[in-house]
Amino acid sequence: MLTDFLKAEGFFAIPLTATKAGHFMLSILIENQPFRFILDTGAGSTVLDIGIAEQNNFITKELEESAGGLGTSEMKIYKTPPVEIKIGDLTITQLPVFCLDLSHETKALLKKGIEEPAQGVLGADVLLRHKAIIDYGSNTLFLAASV
Repeated sequence: MLTDFLKAEGFFAIPLTATKAGHFMLSILIENQPFRFILDTGAGSTVLDIGIAEQNNFITKELEESAGGLGTSEMKIYKTPPVEIKIGDLTITQLPVFCLDLSHETKALLKKGIEEPAQGVLGADVLLRHKAIIDYGSNTLFLAASV
């Protein structure tokens, strides 16, 4: 019922997978390359692990400021040029992605038994812009096509 209403209002339904640690994971394509991301309503920006970015030959530029959060207030932060991201059937163009070292998060998730930890975080830059609605009953993220 909710799904039908939201689809009629122009929202895309994106399936979420709950992890053992209680996070929601989803699949995202960045420049047509697949990645596993955590849905993080508390993250201000969408972030890709810098090691993953380098492995996949993404161009990044180190920024002058440091990043906070994720258990630290001084972390090197990088940014990609605007890229194309696909989340389910929704395509977002011209979105710069921030890159941080998320290895400590990966280790923490591995300790919790998550065998395929996230490679990035989907943050508020996308969630707010696309009027995100999370349906916990069906483990579905809804994102509006138009902004």
